[in-house]
Amino acid sequence: GNIEPPTGNPNPNPNPNPNPNPNPNPNPDPDPVVTLKVNPLTGDNRLNGSEITISQTLSGTTTGVAAGQLVNITINGTTYTAKVAADGSWHVSLPASVLQGLHDGSYNVVVTVSNGSGQTAEQTITVVVDTTAPTLTISPVAGDGIINAAETIASVAISGTSTAIGATVSVVFN
Repeated sequence: GNIEPPTGNPNPNPNPNPNPNPNPNPNPDPDPVVTLKVNPLTGDNRLNGSEITISQTLSGTTTGVAAGQLVNITINGTTYTAKVAADGSWHVSLPASVLQGLHDGSYNVVVTVSNGSGQTAEQTITVVVDTTAPTLTISPVAGDGIINAAETIASVAISGTSTAIGATVSVVFN
């Protein structure tokens, strides 16, 4: 048998990639986005008279941040730090001595975290300190504070006022 030579113009370059600088990943993945979530302090971001007498834990979570990175928490001009755990969580204990130094009012708590590439996330929560106990005033029952015979057979309203807006008031008779 005769072997026939191939027809057409054979490609002298066996590399099908015309890029002279082949890179298997020409667009490397960017660093992950840094996120930060701050859980409400004491569950409601409010500190009452008893809550400021004990240390409170502020906590949260991050994503896109390596374990060991620092979370900075600033309240009333003082900065505390926490380390990010392997699961992205973090927590810091705010000492009772510091909380007791906060007067009634609102305070911004600024929390920031950065990854190793300089990407930063920040969240600000407002914590309200209200150490003033609510007042409760009961109006005289039946208008004069005395339930007479005629009033004993009818419903008698018990009313009053309180500075604890939205709170439930319970009345117990002995």
